[in-house]
Amino acid sequence: MLDYKIIHVHKKSKKHPIGWLDPYGRFHRVSWGKHEKWAGEYVAEKNLREEQEQFEIDNYSCLYRDYLICKRNWIALNCPCDDEELFIIYHKMTNKQKDYLVDYLLKIKDTASINKIMEC
Repeated sequence: MLDYKIIHVHKKSKKHPIGWLDPYGRFHRVSWGKHEKWAGEYVAEKNLREEQEQFEIDNYSCLYRDYLICKRNWIALNCPCDDEELFIIYHKMTNKQKDYLVDYLLKIKDTASINKIMEC
């Protein structure tokens, strides 16, 4: 079963990037609407297809996004509807990811969401 958690953030500016945050706190910028494509390319590039296919069977999910989030502990930073809202989609969060997200939230002046991050 997929076990996502989502934190909803109100962005103050359209300039702040969206993309993927790896477990080591490294950000990978992705254009709007391209998270799934990027995830598939990453799986292929890193030769993770066999592991991803087993995840697909075990979890009834054929999305690369689900694999990265739930199996590999990546975080998606996404604005699915408009540029005013940001969704942080994760399964588990590492300390390095928390550090990155706290800095990110300080830059967009959303100190209220920092507590949500620290509770993860």
